[in-house]
Amino acid sequence: MPCQQSLRITPSSKQQDRATMTKDDAQQRIDDLRRDIWRHNRLYYVDARPEISDRDYDVLMEELQGLERDFPELITADSPTQRVGGEPIAGFVTRRHGIPMLSLDNTYNPGEIRRFHDYVMRGLRGETPTYTIEPKVDGVSIAVRYVAGVFNRALTRGNGMEGDDVSANLKTIPSLPLRLSCTEPPPLFEARGEVFMSREGFQRLNERRVASRRRALRQCPQRHGRYPEATRLAGRRPTPARHRLLRPG
Repeated sequence: MPCQQSLRITPSSKQQDRATMTKDDAQQRIDDLRRDIWRHNRLYYVDARPEISDRDYDVLMEELQGLERDFPELITADSPTQRVGGEPIAGFVTRRHGIPMLSLDNTYNPGEIRRFHDYVMRGLRGETPTYTIEPKVDGVSIAVRYVAGVFNRALTRGNGMEGDDVSANLKTIPSLPLRLSCTEPPPLFEARGEVFMSREGFQRLNERRVASRRRALRQCPQRHGRYPEATRLAGRRPTPARHRLLRPG
C-alpha cells in the first residue's frame, strides 16, 4: 500500500476568512487540516518527535473545529475533532469477531520451545524458519477494524469468538489512528494487539486520584475489568501495542 505524503501546513498558512468561504473551499481546507493534524498526532504520540509547539497544534485544531461548526455537513467520523471531548462508556455491547481471536500461549520450559520448533519444521517441510522475539505486553487484548481505511470498531478478545465493543473508549486514545495513512487501503483491515498503560501514565492516574481525595491504586484498573476508568482518568493516553495484522479475505 503506497503511503500518503501529508501536507505540511503551518498555522498561519492557507487561512481564509470563513465568512467568504464556499463549501468547496471549506472542504479543501478541512482536508488539508485533517491531513496535517493526523501527521502531527503521529509525530507526537507514536514517533515522539513533534515538529510544532502545542500552541501551533491548538491553532490548527481550533481552525478545523471552526470550519466544522460552520459546515457541519462536512464532519466525518474519522475527523480529529471527533475524538476530542469524547467520554468512554461503561456499558458494552457484545459482538462477534470476523476471525476468531485466539490467545497467545506461554511456556517456561525449554523443552516445550524445542517441541514447538520441531512442529514448525514439520509444517515447513525443510524450509528454515526465522523467529522474531519481542516482549509480551500484558494489557487488554483488542481487535481494531478499519473499513476502507477508516476506523470502524474495536472489540476485546472476550471468549475468542465474541468480544465487547469498546470503540468509544479506543477513539479517545490519541496514538490510535482514525484513518490509515495510505492512499489505497484494503476494503477490510484489522489490527490486533494490546492496550496498556505505561508506568508514567499509571503514576499520573494515581496523582489525579490523590488530588481528588481518592485512594491511590496498587494495580492498573484495566487488569480488573475497569478499563473505562483507566482510559478516562489517565488523560486518555493508554497505548496500543500491535502484534498481529489481518486482512480478512
